[in-house]
Amino acid sequence: MIEHSDGTFQDRYKKYFQDLQDRTESYKMLNYSLQQKAKNAFGENIFSNPELPADFDLNSLDGKFFEARQYIDYSMPYSDRMFQEFIDMKKTPVNSLFTYNTDNGKIVSGAYLIGKSKYDKPVLFALSVVRDRKDKNHFTINLQVSPQGKTWVDLVRLDNNDSKHLNYIVNNKLVASEEDLLPAPTPHIHKNCEMAQVLFHDNLTHTPCKHLPHLDAYLDSPSMLKESLDYFIKYTGLNIDYDHNLGNDLNFDFNHPLFTYSSLEYMDKPNTSKVL
Repeated sequence: MIEHSDGTFQDRYKKYFQDLQDRTESYKMLNYSLQQKAKNAFGENIFSNPELPADFDLNSLDGKFFEARQYIDYSMPYSDRMFQEFIDMKKTPVNSLFTYNTDNGKIVSGAYLIGKSKYDKPVLFALSVVRDRKDKNHFTINLQVSPQGKTWVDLVRLDNNDSKHLNYIVNNKLVASEEDLLPAPTPHIHKNCEMAQVLFHDNLTHTPCKHLPHLDAYLDSPSMLKESLDYFIKYTGLNIDYDHNLGNDLNFDFNHPLFTYSSLEYMDKPNTSKVL
């Protein structure tokens, strides 16, 4: 059950949960309408062909994307199979690395990546690591995908910031009642899915998550980010390496980037990639 810090039930979630139940009842129709909206905005083949066009200008990808959190404007209800394909694609960083201090006390490391689809075609991704400059064990590792380079979709996110997220979707179903809404403590990992894109089409920051108990042992350790990043890199098929000279705490900054430039492949257009 959802509770305030003083233990009282948060009544505002009752209405929200009822809305989700209503959306579940009309799931197929809602899914269809959201797909049509996305097709009208980005093209009829945005779901069947998420690959970048061969002449896409990779030099147009700049660091502004990583300066602030990117909020997603369109629901993109890809199938769970397609979301898993995005996750499994081998991904190589391209051209540049980006590091920024934010106005709210964070430091961000970002990179664009090219993934290889099952058709040996390029797919665009973005990886960001957002870390609190004072409490270095508060961080988020986020991977997004950009179908055809036209819009962005959250894919996988690992949080370690003491927050708890409610899981409305368990085993690909909306939970039966408010009492089943159990919070997942950090460290936890979010993984996008079709149902999240449909049920939370007006709140696309919400995706199902699960606790990562194997990382609990590092909660008070300087190596928490390193252990989490190792897990994330393996989980999402990233062909990227961080700078091991930074030490166990991976204390990166402008002069000491988190990721190594030796990981980068330089290309102007996707069709010049050596990884495809």
